Amino acid sequence: MLGKVVSSHQRDWDDLLPHTLSAYRASPHETTGYTPNFLMYGRETRAPLDLVYGRPPASDNRSSTYSSYTQDLAERMETAYRIVREQLKTAAERRKHKYDMRVRPAVFAPGDLVWYYTPRRYQRRSPKWQRMYTGPYRIVDQCGMVNYRLQKSPATRPFTVHVDKLRRCLDEGTEEVGEVAPDRLLANGEEGRRSTRVTRRPARYQ
Repeated sequence: MLGKVVSSHQRDWDDLLPHTLSAYRASPHETTGYTPNFLMYGRETRAPLDLVYGRPPASDNRSSTYSSYTQDLAERMETAYRIVREQLKTAAERRKHKYDMRVRPAVFAPGDLVWYYTPRRYQRRSPKWQRMYTGPYRIVDQCGMVNYRLQKSPATRPFTVHVDKLRRCLDEGTEEVGEVAPDRLLANGEEGRRSTRVTRRPARYQ
């Protein structure tokens, strides 16, 4: 909204911000049907047009005592919030219906290979180019309706994850989980350890 009224040089945004927010708070929302001002204060705020031409006749009913004003305010707030709850419930059901139309439940069987979604941020790396899935992992069993137990290899400890974080592994060339690559076998048939990373001094100290 601020981008619609700010100048091309964008230096007057701080002068236009209060007026933009005032117009936003005085506009009825599609979901609630009320303005933020009415839900916050129980009444609509006066605009400069009301100061010039006066209040409308329908809204000129002023309470004579403090008791009648507080009772009238409580009734207006109660009515507004009741209608807002009904509107929010209807909007939530509508969004749920649209979401369920495209959702397909993911079902995995023990022994399937899956990718595990594990987002992690690294310094000096763009999240858009980062691989958020690790694995593949093998499904051990299903725990409940939406949880599965995964295991990287027979030597690792299985752990439980939600089904929304799993994607089926369809790469046939991927190394099977639980098997050891030939280049990691020693002469006696035992699995070799990973090669340690070579520690190098920074270039400025060389």
